[in-house]
Amino acid sequence: MFTHCHGDAVGAYQGFLGVAGPLSGDRRRLAYYRHHGDGIELLDLADGRREKLAAGTHAGCWLALQHFVTSVGERIAIHHQGELETLPLLRAT
Repeated sequence: MFTHCHGDAVGAYQGFLGVAGPLSGDRRRLAYYRHHGDGIELLDLADGRREKLAAGTHAGCWLALQHFVTSVGERIAIHHQGELETLPLLRAT
């Protein structure tokens, strides 16, 4: 019932669910959830390039100006202009 009454509004927000602050700090890149896929994609607003992140990335946020951070399984993934660095998740002992 909610989507029937507010379908356009809900559809507009679905692409950004799970993304904290979709616009990068330098305002050049946009992070959004691919509704045809199974993860987050980064769009370079200046040249239109798209970077598909790993399957299963459903949440993420920008760190600094151009680094996008997600968690995938037991690792943290840091994306920066097509490069990827992964680190183990910190665990409390």
